[in-house]
Amino acid sequence: MVALLGLTLLRMVPVWVALAGLGLKSDTRLFLGWFGLRGLALMLLISLVVQDMALPNAQTVTDIVFVTVFLSIFPCGISAAQLAGLTRRRQLEDSIG
Repeated sequence: MVALLGLTLLRMVPVWVALAGLGLKSDTRLFLGWFGLRGLALMLLISLVVQDMALPNAQTVTDIVFVTVFLSIFPCGISAAQLAGLTRRRQLEDSIG
């Protein structure tokens, strides 16, 4: 359940908020939220946090992060071409008319 939240709300909401003042359209902000921080950056971050802090459940936290990253490979990989194409078409439509 935590991994599913990490793939959706916990990643998309902060990106949405961070991009709020840039004047980007909603679909662009959703696209960036869906394909936002992941993988290597997240694993590096958790490694640094676990190394620097004496977390009581460090292995559990690390396991959750790694499962979340692993699970994110599939939906993002499957949707990448379709969402990139859709975003590109919308940008072309906006620039033309």
